[in-house]
Amino acid sequence: NPLDDEGAKALAEMLGGNGAESSGTVNTTLEHVDLSDCDIGPVGAQHLAQALRVNTSVKTLKLSDNSLGDEGAKALAEMLGGNGAESSGTVNTTLEHVDLS
Repeated sequence: NPLDDEGAKALAEMLGGNGAESSGTVNTTLEHVDLSDCDIGPVGAQHLAQALRVNTSVKTLKLSDNSLGDEGAKALAEMLGGNGAESSGTVNTTLEHVDLS
């Protein structure tokens, strides 16, 4: 189902209330997010990564069969604490399974 980057942005706003800068509400009940084959690109992945920096309820994230590109993958890796000193901001410590295949 096509969601694309704009749909991913809307979902990210629901998941993370626009990240650390938001005064919005962060979803605290959704645990499994399957966005496989949803036409999400690098921009959508960046929005999701920012939201998941503050969301502590999501345990499973499936993004297989999307075109996340290098920038989207980098944003997700940094959200998970990757890239060592290059990582900036809060990292997610509650995700247990991430599928980017």
